Amino acid sequence: MSLRKAAALLGALAITVSLIGAGISASFTDQVTAQENIEVGDFECLITTPVTTGATIAGDGKSVTYDAPTILSSDPGSAPFQFTVLNNGDMPAVLTVTTSSVSAPFSVIGYPFATIALAPTGTYTYNTGVQWTELSNDNLDTSGSVTWTVSCGDTDTQTVNSAGLAYGPTGWGGWSCPAGTQIVSASYSGGDLASLYLWRAGASTGTFDYPNTGTSYVYSPPEQGVIAQNDNDSGETIVLHLVCTA
Repeated sequence: MSLRKAAALLGALAITVSLIGAGISASFTDQVTAQENIEVGDFECLITTPVTTGATIAGDGKSVTYDAPTILSSDPGSAPFQFTVLNNGDMPAVLTVTTSSVSAPFSVIGYPFATIALAPTGTYTYNTGVQWTELSNDNLDTSGSVTWTVSCGDTDTQTVNSAGLAYGPTGWGGWSCPAGTQIVSASYSGGDLASLYLWRAGASTGTFDYPNTGTSYVYSPPEQGVIAQNDNDSGETIVLHLVCTA
């Protein structure tokens, strides 16, 4: 083999080895990504209308102030005060109310106040104020104020719907919140003449501790237990809706 042929062969071999090397080192790559975005909802309560005529809502909506008319008689009387709370957040709220102390002969109208479950965008109006029995000379030239503090909590609440309850010889049966919880409020659907009757757990059938309440009733702590329907219109089936809180 001539030197020229040998050189040409080595050149060809060199090229061949180079191509094989490039083929071995090459590879295809690709990738995908996954992303989760999370956000915590807003939680806010505000004072909104309606409020008592003459009351002033603060600019931030967090308070309302009302100057009641001056008392000009010793006779028993009252100074009604109405204000409305709005759930301006994204999640359900539970409203509880405390008031500053009031001395006799004065007292707070509606105290103690029921616990209220309020859905987002929902409102609840408190019709309260101060009332008094007959006044005496000791009350002349005195003044004072009462503060209602409404706490909006994110206490765990759940709505429990009963099975369909049909009218029977003793009326509709009862239903209760899960063990360890209590009823915040109750309502029903499906019957057009039904009325809610409520009693404490353990009360005997037909012994009602509360009056006929129409279509809904709000419990005051520490009331717990079952709720019943009673009606004289056969052929109806209703469902109870209980809001329960821990």
